[in-house]
Amino acid sequence: MSRITPLVILVAFFSIPFKSQAQRGGVTGRITFLDSLPIELVSVSLVELNKQTLTNSDGVYLIEGVPPGRHTLRIQMFDTKQIDLPVEVTAGQNSDQDYRLTKENISALQEGQEHKQVLQERKYLYRPPSFEEHGEPPGL
Repeated sequence: MSRITPLVILVAFFSIPFKSQAQRGGVTGRITFLDSLPIELVSVSLVELNKQTLTNSDGVYLIEGVPPGRHTLRIQMFDTKQIDLPVEVTAGQNSDQDYRLTKENISALQEGQEHKQVLQERKYLYRPPSFEEHGEPPGL
């Protein structure tokens, strides 16, 4: 009987981390333009947990190992205002949170691109020198 007790304690001890891990969930979703085309390399994060990822070429993201409860999902892209969305995570499940860019987001993206183009034309943004402008690099 005394041999069984240490075995039971040992099994119980090693099952605790696995049980707590199983009680976590995840957040997944897809980020798209208005026409449902996916957007790649969008930053998606859970603010309170400081966990982040990027969308893949299909606009899909996944953040795993999220404790159950309410969290703030933050979506960030260059030249647009960040978007904060509430998300509820349930133990052992993935919560789906898709987002489709609004017309305002698209306008901000377009304005940002136009602004960069104007600055580039005025040479306010750094551009590496081209060989045409400065000749062949030394040593070639």
